[in-house]
Amino acid sequence: MTTLDKLLETLRRLDKDRSEPGPEWKSVNEEWQADVHRLMDTLSAWLAPARNQKLVEIERIQVVVSECEGDHYHADALRIIAPNGRFVEVVPKARRVFGALGRVDVVSRQGRALLARLAPNQWRFMWQDPAGGDWKDRPLDEDSFAETLRGMLA
Repeated sequence: MTTLDKLLETLRRLDKDRSEPGPEWKSVNEEWQADVHRLMDTLSAWLAPARNQKLVEIERIQVVVSECEGDHYHADALRIIAPNGRFVEVVPKARRVFGALGRVDVVSRQGRALLARLAPNQWRFMWQDPAGGDWKDRPLDEDSFAETLRGMLA
């Protein structure tokens, strides 16, 4: 049996063993996706003055999120583009994360900021202090988002 044949056999077995998520998971996932959708709406609204002045373009995009158990789904994300072409993406990473009810990354070539969902519609920026290694956090609000975005587009 070739290596490819072994791979195909493994994939067939996984396909046969696959089970559909239960109604409880679907309900929790729908709540998570709705919260992500509201988050993207909020961030877009905060950027409306910059968009109206043609200082940023905001693209609503869809991404595929793959959860650790193999579940995957489409979710809303944002691409925020500055006049010089630099951009920041706001991308959901997973609902199932340690210590939170979900994680969304704010990503640019300058780095990554983590948004943790601690409760429905409650988001906080999280980072590890480089000096001491302790985790720090700050509530997501218009100011913290603007400050993060400014640093990522600089």
